[in-house]
Amino acid sequence: MKSTLRQRILLIAAHNSEQTMLLNHNAKLTVFQFGTTKVAVIDELYVDALSVREHALSSTYSISLTDYPGLHSLIKGVEGEQFSQDLSNLLHSENLLPLNCSVGRMDFSVVTVQPEKLRPRQQHPHIDPLPFFAVVHLSDINKSGTSFYENCVTGLQIVADDEQTALHLNFIKEYGAHKLPEGYNIAESALWKLIGHVEGKFNRLVFYPGNAYHGVEPGEVPQPFVLSQARITQRVWFRRT
Repeated sequence: MKSTLRQRILLIAAHNSEQTMLLNHNAKLTVFQFGTTKVAVIDELYVDALSVREHALSSTYSISLTDYPGLHSLIKGVEGEQFSQDLSNLLHSENLLPLNCSVGRMDFSVVTVQPEKLRPRQQHPHIDPLPFFAVVHLSDINKSGTSFYENCVTGLQIVADDEQTALHLNFIKEYGAHKLPEGYNIAESALWKLIGHVEGKFNRLVFYPGNAYHGVEPGEVPQPFVLSQARITQRVWFRRT
């Protein structure tokens, strides 16, 4: 069940106006509850999201070494460090991110794999081995999003302790090679129940626990592939310090 916990306009301290990855001081925060999963959404995140998108389009990408169905480009440099600090401070001030957590790394990512070419492991919702995760949507054409799930076999929505981790690993062993209905969008199945969805609106950040079951909803994957028409996001990893 979805519920809105709070919604308001943020007041973010201004920095150098020449900074591309500059947070908008009038960004809008909405916090949702999907079952046991709390999801924070920040709309109008960047002052100039088009410039950030151009940065992503001009970046050099490499093949993902994980089950992500696409390519990545690591974000480095002083500007990325300033954004990381600003975003961490913002989430701390809203009591969404514990004080012992901060941004660990970031990249631009693009979905390239056609739905019919997904491997079974890529079709299943997944968890990430980190306390929190965020994605900034930078697609102005391709409508995409992030969905959140309950595992129908284990009953879990979040994997929070050793006992639940064991249940998760047993599920992967038993069902990891089980091919779901073709495509990215898993509305309902015998293995997964959809509990929430956040649309991938341009210049929107979606922040959630890394151990919550979630999946990519990329919209259409252009064929032949055209980067400017694909699902482009900025991914943000958070780590404990």
